[in-house]
Amino acid sequence: MNASRPLLALSLFGMLGWVACEKEPGKGGLATISGKVYGYDYNSVNVLIDSGYVGDVRVYICYGGGTTPDDDVRTGPDGSYAFKGLQKGEYSLWAFTKCDTCAFGTAAVRQDIELTETDQEAILPDFVIKD
Repeated sequence: MNASRPLLALSLFGMLGWVACEKEPGKGGLATISGKVYGYDYNSVNVLIDSGYVGDVRVYICYGGGTTPDDDVRTGPDGSYAFKGLQKGEYSLWAFTKCDTCAFGTAAVRQDIELTETDQEAILPDFVIKD
């Protein structure tokens, strides 16, 4: 009987370590964050020419809610994007928009989200950009 106590203690310790191990935000999970990019196209005198969902726009993601991109995707022809295979945690996503009064002529449009479920499928509101 006494020989089984160390084995039992080792088994319990291993199980507690497994339960306490929390994965960091990032890749390797089952969750998805998706959405679309909607754009307004203005001419050189700032008159609206067209608007609609925009393809080939880069959308960036930062794991853990920081400010440095960890990954990016380009929108499809219908303006849609998706980051798949994510863990639970906090994320920041952003796209860039033209800005006449901003340094370098662009500004970031940012959205933050926390995934709380392992297999969550979160759909963000549209990113609205000026082109």
